[in-house]
Amino acid sequence: MSRLRAPARRGRRSLVLAASAVVNSIGTGLYLALIPVYAVLHIGIDPVQVGLVVGVANLVALASPLPAGWLTDHYGAAPVWTGLLLARAVGYACFPLVTSFEFYVVLR
Repeated sequence: MSRLRAPARRGRRSLVLAASAVVNSIGTGLYLALIPVYAVLHIGIDPVQVGLVVGVANLVALASPLPAGWLTDHYGAAPVWTGLLLARAVGYACFPLVTSFEFYVVLR
């Protein structure tokens, strides 16, 4: 029976990257669950429209690893991850300002 080894120490940057991934995952889970409900109940967007936007957003998400991988190869993981997290933070911060279907589509 082999013994499990402790993970190698990778420094503070890796710890920050891992912590940001955990926070991002929690935020994404809350966002995915609550934003459609918010859009229907508080903004007044038709549920069919919300479903259509969610479906299209998921299709776009399927293709997103390709450009993200290219950017990571050229600039490194940390700068790309930081940029994506900042872009996501701006998007999340703008959601309380959504007043129309069009604005919802842009932010989704």
